[in-house]
Amino acid sequence: MRLNGFWVLLSIFTLIYFTECKLVPKFPVGDPDNGGLILPKGFEALVVVDSLPGAARHIAVNSNGDVYVKLRFPSSEGGNAALRDEDNDGKADIIKVFGDYQDKGSYGTEMRIHNGYLYFSSVTRVFRQKLTPEQLVPDSKIELMLTDTQPPRQHDTKPIAFDDKGNMYIPFGAPSDCCQTEDRTPFSPGMDPCPILVNRAG
Repeated sequence: MRLNGFWVLLSIFTLIYFTECKLVPKFPVGDPDNGGLILPKGFEALVVVDSLPGAARHIAVNSNGDVYVKLRFPSSEGGNAALRDEDNDGKADIIKVFGDYQDKGSYGTEMRIHNGYLYFSSVTRVFRQKLTPEQLVPDSKIELMLTDTQPPRQHDTKPIAFDDKGNMYIPFGAPSDCCQTEDRTPFSPGMDPCPILVNRAG
């Protein structure tokens, strides 16, 4: 009887286990039309969110699936958006705008998670906020990490990279694509020598 009881319990457990696995897939199922994308065979896509209070410029995904979006143009509520999927269908159920920081110009570029901090940037500044585990929107103080003291120019957005030692790398873009006499003008010759090679270009 003990042996039979054991097998009965094991059978019930196995049935529940496989039923639960079937009801809750490991990954969300793609949209029937793959969100309007044409994908290679074997790939699927779904639309996580189809509208935000501003154009998205860059995203970072936390280890728990929360998505952080750097808005291209900050709104009156902030320059970042946080998204959370609560029912594991891959769709954002909660959308919150946050990040009220000083911004010179537009084109906020970077959103990156590194060592428990959320890093983001405007045209001339790099900021970070400490993330709290399982808390969607950080309520920590916004720290200013870097300021570009030059007036905003072309290519001044501030993407961010880190190396294995924790050093942070920020580009300072050149104010011209090709050092033309009249910038972005067809057939305008390049300046020789190019003055922006001194500080801002390579």
